[in-house]
Amino acid sequence: MTKHLFLPCLLLLLPSLLLAEPATLVRTPPREMKFGGLSWRLKSSITPTAPGPNYYRATEDSVWVDDWGLHLTIKKLNDVWWASEIFTRERVGYVTYTFSVETDARTYDPHVVAGFFTWDTAPEEYNREIDIEFAAWGAKSGTTFQYVVQPYTDPSRILVFDPKLNGNLTTHRIVWTPDGVSFALTGRYRGAGKTLCVAVDAVGVCHVQHVGSWIHECQILDGFCILWIVAKM
Repeated sequence: MTKHLFLPCLLLLLPSLLLAEPATLVRTPPREMKFGGLSWRLKSSITPTAPGPNYYRATEDSVWVDDWGLHLTIKKLNDVWWASEIFTRERVGYVTYTFSVETDARTYDPHVVAGFFTWDTAPEEYNREIDIEFAAWGAKSGTTFQYVVQPYTDPSRILVFDPKLNGNLTTHRIVWTPDGVSFALTGRYRGAGKTLCVAVDAVGVCHVQHVGSWIHECQILDGFCILWIVAKM
């Protein structure tokens, strides 16, 4: 059965007070789960923690896996917003990362961020962080997708776009090799006009828009427009 990866949601809000009284802290091992052939640990915190910072819950009603896929949630409890995050126990490194999302990112609150990223605790090369994010960053204009090879402050290393989806399902891929990074986005797109990947024309060509130093290639497969975005760093 195909597993779908639902959005790990990071909610960016100002910290709130969690405990009205001092409490005894009990140290317990982090909760773990299996998904996609990997072992994952769940983040849990009672103080604001990066990224965000946010409060994180690792309870079974906050993060779970079923026959449909992986579910991560944002919940408000006692006037405190709780986010969820999972991370692999294994060091993965150079490989192809693929995940499918069946949540309508266009309906997100402007303060919600869904992020999928690589991270190394070593500080070299900006912690080797490569990101795919769905967010509005507080703007009322709506959620956009962005692909980033950190640092994002370099305009040539970030691509922000409106995917103009027709439906909710998208599949994303990060291909990371010693020679570079490339991204792929597969989904159905609506309408015509100037966008990253628009409706197929009469001869089956998928049109793309070239942005900065990012090189785009597009092909049609089973009615889906597959967009390859190559970041040459």
